[in-house]
Parts: sequence; structure tokens; C-alpha cells
Amino acid sequence: MIDGDEAMVGLMARHILQGQRPIFLNGLQYTGALQAYEAAALYQVLGMSRMALKLVPLAASLAFILTTYGLARRIVSTPAALIAALVAAAPPVYVAATMLKAWAPYPEVMALGNLLLALAIDLAWRPAKGTPGDQSPEDPAAGRGRALALGLLGGFALWLQGVAVYALATCALVLLARAPRKLPRLAPVLAAGLALGGIPLWLGNLASGFGTARSLAGGHPLAQDLVAEAGALLHDSLPRVLGLWQPWGATPAPVSWALGGVVGAGLLALLLRGRASHGRRLAPSDVPLVFALMLVLIYLGSGFAGPSLNPWGFDATGRYVLPLWGVVPLAVAALAEPLLGGPGRGPLRGPVVRGAPLRASLAASLVALVMLAHLAGYATSNPRQVFQSPYWNKLPFDSQPLLDALRRAGISAVWMNHWAGFPLMFDAQEAVIAADYYDVFVGGGINRFPEHFALVERADRPAYVLVTDEPVPALERRLQELGVTYRVERVGPYVIVQPLSRRVNPTEVQDAIDYRY
Repeated sequence: MIDGDEAMVGLMARHILQGQRPIFLNGLQYTGALQAYEAAALYQVLGMSRMALKLVPLAASLAFILTTYGLARRIVSTPAALIAALVAAAPPVYVAATMLKAWAPYPEVMALGNLLLALAIDLAWRPAKGTPGDQSPEDPAAGRGRALALGLLGGFALWLQGVAVYALATCALVLLARAPRKLPRLAPVLAAGLALGGIPLWLGNLASGFGTARSLAGGHPLAQDLVAEAGALLHDSLPRVLGLWQPWGATPAPVSWALGGVVGAGLLALLLRGRASHGRRLAPSDVPLVFALMLVLIYLGSGFAGPSLNPWGFDATGRYVLPLWGVVPLAVAALAEPLLGGPGRGPLRGPVVRGAPLRASLAASLVALVMLAHLAGYATSNPRQVFQSPYWNKLPFDSQPLLDALRRAGISAVWMNHWAGFPLMFDAQEAVIAADYYDVFVGGGINRFPEHFALVERADRPAYVLVTDEPVPALERRLQELGVTYRVERVGPYVIVQPLSRRVNPTEVQDAIDYRY
């Protein structure tokens, strides 16, 4: 199942194969078009299909699992890293649904965020060559190489999505706190890497008159009520991301409390681990906690949180909090790690000590509790609702019957809600063109494909397609008032209304083609 945003990315991939070279997603000057290029490459091998498009976020999600393993190795241990990867592979249903949508490169940004944090840890805690007593000194050239990689990946991540700033701000704070003497030497390399890695971002902004800055500053300005934004974060977004609550099924209270207790204990385990190794100084195991704090502060202090207070009650900001999920596998790993015997001993490393089998069993039970709590969300949710857009949840599962009916009727241009119209165009490979008059001209939405809009406007007699179970939709009554003869065909939840006696401009029927349909 693909929603309207995913279908837009899939159509952009087709246009890339036809010669277009977008830098950002259509109408979104703050989200890089990487997934469209990845999908275009897959189309070359597998052909254009929903499955090929879905492979793009799946591959990025696998990269997130691998980088979670790498980060956990640095801050906890290798056995604990395996636990972190296992937990990351079966996240809460809300996290899985959001990461597995080809609508924006969130899993890519989360994977890059893990890499950025790992590089910052290496730069901050690896002593310079020649430090007395150090067994693994860092060569200056290697340090500059890591700094360059940090800058390159950071610039690239900023092009992909603005939420990359959470990880970048964390890296900056860690380096300032732990490696102030290295910064004068590394700052020019970091800046050069950031400039090179962000080339698509800089070029795109030059071409659009700094569209990214205008979009982020003007699209969702900072709301005045920070208390209400914080309340929405605490009661809605955080519980969804942490798996304590989901909008598509009931989560038993004992499951929520147990999972919340484990996550809280894991965060405490990260904190205590740092105090045991570094006292009051910042420790590598503190980095995920710093990341979580930076995420909350930046989210509430920027325009990210503003849409959470929308009057319609839809989930407009959960995806901006999604990177916080990356802390959970690390926290669970830190909580389970002492049960494995600690560094250099225990059932997974070195000689077996007394009580090791029992501790290993306890660690396995802890991880099983988290996994089962997450999997309970999959079992109790309705999958046809899980993959709906948060902005419009009436999308039929399959548009092929509609496409077949339009072909039989010789209809190639339709006015239609874009959340359902874009998947139709995707399945038709643009043999049928759909445009959403109401969203663009009445609702103030983004005209994502102006060329498609123009084609429908120029069509001789475009039909109207509604998604409704109403026996007589308002559009039919309006056409009757206008004295227009028409043909109606119902195809499952779709209603095709084809004016016959004359062309009907959408301005004449705009109140009958609104978001209800």
C-alpha cells in the first residue's frame, strides 16, 4: 500500500528516468529527493512497481539497524550491540510504519545520525598521539579523516531532512565539551566537509532563492503556546514513538507500563554507566542522552512542534520526533549488558563466571519483554489503517479496479483528491492524470505536479472521481442543479462521475469535491 506522498516520490523517480533532475521533493524545499533517485535506480532493474518503491525505505531501515549495532559497540559492548540491533529490527508499529514509507528519507537520516554520533565519539574520546599511557592513540591524519567524514555526512544529512540538526547539534556539543583543544585543528576540515556534503542543499537554495530557509521559517512558525506544544509532545508523539500507545489499535495498560519501565531503566543504565567510567565528566554512554535532550529542545524551540497544535487533530509532527527511537535500542542494550557479565567476562566473553547462565537468561527475558511489547502492537493494529496518510485516512487499498474502469470508459484525466489520485497515477504510470483542484485552490495545499494540473485543465471533459460510500454524493446533486447530464459508475469505494452534456469546471462544484471525498 502506498499513500499520496509515497506515490509522489515514485512518480518523481519515473520523471528522473525521463531526464528530470530534482534536488528536493516537489513542493518541499527542506527534504532532499534521494529516495526518488534510489527508486529510479531500482526501476531500471526491477521495473516500476509498488514493491520496487517500498524496497527503498526498507533498505534504509536495514542500514539503520547496522549503524545502531556500530554505535552500541562504541558506547556499550559487542554483545550488547547485538541486543541493540535486535531491538532496532522490530520497533513499535508506529516507528515501523513511518520508517517503511517512501515519503521522506527519515530512515536514511536516522542511519546517518548514528554514524555522525559514532564519529563524534571517536574524535572526542580518542586521545591524540603521544598522550602518556594511552594504548590506542589517534594519528592526526586519522583525526582529520574522521572530521572530514563527519562534515561530509552532516552536510548530506542536512540536505536530506532538517531533523538531521538533532544529531549535528549533539556532535557539536560533544566536541566542544570533550575535545576543545582539537577543534582549532579540526574546524577547517569539518567546515570543508560540511560545505562539500551539503552541495545539493546549497545549490538547491541558490536556485530557489533560499527556499529551504523560507519554507522552514514561513511554513510553520513557532507557536506561542510552548506549554501546549510540550503537552502534545509528552502525551501524543513520545508515547507513539516509544511504543506506549498506537493510533490503530488498543495497547494494554500493563504492556505500556512494562515497556515504559524498561526504557526508563535503560536510560538510567546509560547514565550510571557514564558515571562509573567518567565520574562527572561527559562519557560516551552519555551521548544518546544528550541526543535525546537536544532533540526535545530543538523540536520545541523550532517550527517543528508548531503543527502539533493543528485544529484537525491529525499527526503532523510525529515523524519529526522519530529519531528519538534510535536511543531506545541503546538503552535496552545498556540495561541488559551488566547481566552478560560486564567487560571481559560473562557468558559471551571470556571465562564463564558463577551465575552467568542465570544472568544470560535474565538478559534474554528482558529483551523478549521489549520485543513482545512491540510485536503486540503489530498483532492488535489494522494494517490497512497503519499505512494510511496521517492527513487523509480513507485511501482504498487497491486502485487497479478504478484504473481498469477508467480505461474502459476512455477517461485519461480526472479531478480527484490527490491522496488517492497520486497512487492512481503511479499504478497507471501516468496513462491517467489526476489533479486535486480543491486542495490547491481552496485548501491552500501544495501543487506538487503543476504539469499534471495543466493537463487536466486542458482536457476536453475530465471526469471526477470521489472516494465515498454516500448513496448520492453532493456532486451528483450539484450537477443536477446545473442541469448537466452525467454518467455514474461505482467501483468499490470509488465513484466515477463523468459529465456528458458539457465540460464542468471545478469552480462550479468545488464545495462537492472537498476533503470528504
